[in-house]
Amino acid sequence: MDEIDLKIILLLMNNSRLTYREISDYLGLSVNALYKRVQGFFVKTNISIFLFLFNNYLF
Repeated sequence: MDEIDLKIILLLMNNSRLTYREISDYLGLSVNALYKRVQGFFVKTNISIFLFLFNNYLF
């Protein structure tokens, strides 16, 4: 994981509804490069599930 990967994760943690286009514009990457990086999170790291937490209730 490099600095760009960490920026992607932080952006998504702050607003998980950002589109690939919005994130790629902010980071100066192509949408395709961003997509490949996000897909790589699932292969290279232990990210395997997204959870939604609202007022301490897990959905």
